[in-house]
Amino acid sequence: MLHDSRGQTMRRNQTLCFDEVHHFLDGVFDGDLHAKRVLSLTNATLGVIKTTSLAVNTIGQGLAPGAGSGDQARDQAS
Repeated sequence: MLHDSRGQTMRRNQTLCFDEVHHFLDGVFDGDLHAKRVLSLTNATLGVIKTTSLAVNTIGQGLAPGAGSGDQARDQAS
């Protein structure tokens, strides 16, 4: 089982939603940044996470043809 910083159980494939990221960043900066800056950082954070996730999937798909068993290569890359 995985646990987050608050000690709560996390699912392995849990995705982050906008509200969770925004709430986290709002707490980190605690009013030191303008609301629109926090909004921008929230969108940027979600964009990076999504892009990284897509990149790992793409690597797995690229490895699959040369590995014999496509599912196994994809699983190992992600």
